[in-house]
Amino acid sequence: MGRRPDLVVSEERGVRHLHIGGEAIQSAMRMDDPFSLELDYTRCMLAFLLFHPAPRRALMIGLGGGSLAKYFHRRLNGLRTHVVVSD
Repeated sequence: MGRRPDLVVSEERGVRHLHIGGEAIQSAMRMDDPFSLELDYTRCMLAFLLFHPAPRRALMIGLGGGSLAKYFHRRLNGLRTHVVVSD
């Protein structure tokens, strides 16, 4: 196995960022509203709700910073979420 990338957490103007292996932001969380989706790409990933507004099950491949999982838990009542991660 190769070397794992560095994990760095930074905070700016009330938003905490997760960086994995560089300066790019992998995940972000607004400290005063931790269940909201801070990054545009995570909000865009919810476009499926336009076609299926009350899903019962979701499968996530990879967790990242957990923004979508937190959002699903708080906002989509009755959704059973399965997350597959690797070490």
